[in-house]
Parts: sequence; structure tokens; C-alpha cells
Amino acid sequence: IKHLIIGKDGIFSTPAVSTIIRKYKAIGGIVLTASHNPGGPNADFGIKLNCANGGPAPDNITERIFEFTKTLKSYNIITGIHVDIGKIQSHHVQINTQTCVIDVIDSVDDYVTLMKEIFDFPSIKKLLCGESGSNKFRILVDCLNG
Repeated sequence: IKHLIIGKDGIFSTPAVSTIIRKYKAIGGIVLTASHNPGGPNADFGIKLNCANGGPAPDNITERIFEFTKTLKSYNIITGIHVDIGKIQSHHVQINTQTCVIDVIDSVDDYVTLMKEIFDFPSIKKLLCGESGSNKFRILVDCLNG
């Protein structure tokens, strides 16, 4: 791994991860989550894998990765590297003979910028507040499980 992008304080929303993957042209992203994707010894966390398009990895990819993990005989843990994920900054760390860049970024900034490009928030506000010349627009929101 030559480049890691981590959200400040280790926090990223799923839509923000998708945005960052596409903006930085990453091959993918791994999200460790306390979500509906149970994993771990106590099924208390999950792992989401997103592809280069920012979307969830297809089942055939995740199934192949899962099968591969069952054949692992060992793994390495890198020690002695300290990155303050509470500060937005870039770190260059040496791992064996390779330099790895670890960027700690604002996990909301790029996502908000994208949303402002996609949606006309002032017009939406006018519509919802009844400032567009019509009656106040009423909307029902069902958050389901969120």
C-alpha cells in the first residue's frame, strides 16, 4: 500500500467514503463499521469493501476475497508508526524500502462540496419554506432503521 486516506478521528460516513474513492481515484476503500454487516469474533463489527466506482463491491468479489482469507497462513503487523488521526495532515512513513503516504483528511469537506455541486440547496430551501410562490411544500421522511 502506497497511499492511505483516513478520515479525521477515524470517522467517515459511507457516502463520504464513496466520494473520496472517486475523487482521489483510489482502487477501493475498506470501511470498518458497526453496521448490518456483522463480522468479528462476536459479530460486533462489519467490513464493507467499496470498489473504484465508490459503490459496494459485487458479491463475486467479496466471496473471492473471503475464500482467499481462509487460505492465509500468516500476516504482518507494522509497529513503530504513530499517526495522529486527530489532526488533518499528511504523513510520509518508511515501511521496509517503500514510502507510504498517510493522509488524514476532513471526512465531511469533500462530500459537502460534491453535494453543493449536485443539488441547488437555495432553491430546495425556497421550495420547502414556501418561498417559491406556491404553498409550503410538505414532505414525509421515513428513516426506516436510521
